[in-house]
Amino acid sequence: MEKLVNNAKKDEYDIIMVGLYHTIKDRSYNHMKANDVLTWTSKNTPIPPFAFWDFTVGHDKTIGGYVLFGKEQGLEAGKIALKMLSHTKDSLIMPKTAHRGRFLFSISELKKWNLNPEGKIKAKIEYIK
Repeated sequence: MEKLVNNAKKDEYDIIMVGLYHTIKDRSYNHMKANDVLTWTSKNTPIPPFAFWDFTVGHDKTIGGYVLFGKEQGLEAGKIALKMLSHTKDSLIMPKTAHRGRFLFSISELKKWNLNPEGKIKAKIEYIK
């Protein structure tokens, strides 16, 4: 992973998308702490890091982007659990995900990378420190 991040610019990538990184292992095959992976990536990437999830956005994390929020995902999971607990006669309970994300950006990371989404996105934008 370190080599991929460090060489991203040289390999002609414009951005890094930080997705699910919770299964990355170190050289001893131990799972690395998710927050350590995120912080290291933020501090070492030669190109701007963007995200898929709200909890990965912030200072020493990612810039943000159009992200999914855990709360909405949890509400959808709760609806499925309630349906299962109601002993419904449905033979199949389909998985669901929240219908949409939101634009969320870190003010500190936008400044770090000298980026400004204002005027480029025609939707409501939320900001965090």
